[in-house]
Amino acid sequence: LAVRLLDEGGTVEVKAGALADGAGNRIAPENILFQRVYYALERKIWDDRNCFPVADGPWQCRLGETFWILTTIHVPESTPAGNYAGVFSLAAGERSVEIPVELAVLARPVPAPEMPFGAFMPGHYHRESEGCYVNYAPEWQTPENLERWVRLWKSRGLNSPFLFHLYADIEMVDGEIRLDIPFLNDLIKLMRQYEMPGPLLLDMRHLSWWSHAVALKLAASGESPDHATPGVRGPDGLSLADTGTREFPAAAKEIFRRTMEAFVSRYGDCGIPLLYLSEEEIGYHQINGFFNTKTVGYETFNPVLADVVGMDRVCLVDNSQGYGYPGIDRGARDGVPFRSYNNWTEEALARARRDGAQVWLYNGGWSRPIAAYLMRLGARAFHQWADGWWDPGYGYWLVTAVNADGALSSLQLERTVEGMNDLGYFKLLDEWQ
Repeated sequence: LAVRLLDEGGTVEVKAGALADGAGNRIAPENILFQRVYYALERKIWDDRNCFPVADGPWQCRLGETFWILTTIHVPESTPAGNYAGVFSLAAGERSVEIPVELAVLARPVPAPEMPFGAFMPGHYHRESEGCYVNYAPEWQTPENLERWVRLWKSRGLNSPFLFHLYADIEMVDGEIRLDIPFLNDLIKLMRQYEMPGPLLLDMRHLSWWSHAVALKLAASGESPDHATPGVRGPDGLSLADTGTREFPAAAKEIFRRTMEAFVSRYGDCGIPLLYLSEEEIGYHQINGFFNTKTVGYETFNPVLADVVGMDRVCLVDNSQGYGYPGIDRGARDGVPFRSYNNWTEEALARARRDGAQVWLYNGGWSRPIAAYLMRLGARAFHQWADGWWDPGYGYWLVTAVNADGALSSLQLERTVEGMNDLGYFKLLDEWQ
């Protein structure tokens, strides 16, 4: 509900009456929740980013102000099928308006969409930035709050986290690579506890950067990687942007191979299916000759990654596809089975179908109409940018907020969840016809 006061401000309150079907069946008012939507941050323009609903009515509204009230109707499972009707009343002082409401309760449950559905998020807890381990997690992303976040995702049907900037505690001691990732440990445990099927997608960039830093350190010291203790920690990792060079040394690929072998030994049998990326969002920066370190990272390390984990565990996120972009379809070129593209062409779709690869959609937008586009593509998974991404220098991407009092959804997430539910309705079209 969008509410705007046209003459004077005041206290605004909305109430629900029962919804009835004419045969004595009712959906009682206590099943109807009204929540005003607030910004997580102050914004100078209206849009629907970072808007979180809070159940705290009645509300104060200023003259000329527009605000939204998210309305959620919980239909008890015992409710008979039928058409239900009722009235919501909205009042501001002595002024009031009645809003007629109709609700159709179906005779059978709507099937849930059977596909990976999730968002990109930081692969670390909130922390102080150090070296290449830059903090992108909001203050509420802590070990104490992670379970609340998992439960909120589970309740909305999200099942497939996509971790970027995965920060490992890692070192090489006497040639042995030792690593542990506390955030990943906790997330895997909670996904298993709450039966969140995954897959869990992992961005391996920072392990390749660490491998690069180790290779440079050993080249300078002349030590053999079989017996070295170079003293390089995870935050000491180096990208090409850090070194100002245009390619990784061959030794970095061999260190990365050993690093991934250690990773697979530690996490390969964790009970949650894992998919791996050597880089993320590669591709389109090559237009007009722009040098893209992400593309070089993919070309250098993806063959090594595929060799260690198996190509059947490799996913590609590529932005180079789409009309107007002279992009390379690396998924088709390299035989990647999971192709998560921001945009698709008919040619790329045909190649994916020819290869038996899965068509995935990346960053299609937090919106309800996404269902129609997923159907148009024949997409098997959808991951959106982003949740819990907190970057003061670049922007905030949040569709959930969590603290000790509980967890909040957002307008963007609720709309997208409705879109995913629409996929279930579409499955029923044939039998309705």
